[in-house]
Amino acid sequence: MARVRLNLTLKKYSQNEELVEVRIQKDTPLKTLLGQIGLPVEEVGLIIRNGRWESIECTVREEDELDLFPFLCGG
Repeated sequence: MARVRLNLTLKKYSQNEELVEVRIQKDTPLKTLLGQIGLPVEEVGLIIRNGRWESIECTVREEDELDLFPFLCGG
């Protein structure tokens, strides 16, 4: 089961739950996984998979742990 941690404003896409567990049968593109959990791709600014930065083009495997963050703005 892949574990997806939604941080900051991304929690609103999962009824304010921080952790979403997703069962996947085979390696799945992250964009596909985001669609399955109802999270728009354009909302994701930073992706950490298994402790390393990744791009939106990465592939997710069954035992992966993802931390997703929105785009951050500030001055």
